[in-house]
Amino acid sequence: MLANTPPRITGTALVGRKMTADPGNWTPGTTVRYQWLREDSIRITGATSRTYVLRPADRRKIVSVRVTGSKPGYRSVVNYSNVRPVK
Repeated sequence: MLANTPPRITGTALVGRKMTADPGNWTPGTTVRYQWLREDSIRITGATSRTYVLRPADRRKIVSVRVTGSKPGYRSVVNYSNVRPVK
């Protein structure tokens, strides 16, 4: 199994501001992919990089990021970050 720790998001949770995902620690050689989420389960279209600029649609919603780690010979692992309410 891939060794990992949960991701975290940092930044000021205000529309127009940038949030950054810290993917956590993974087994060396692991490839990580990002998917930013609204309300814990709704994928935000096109929000698949380590950073995300909060949009008007995020106002008064909860935003988080899902990080998927993969490496040949291992089963992929999915982790979710802390949640941030957007003002």
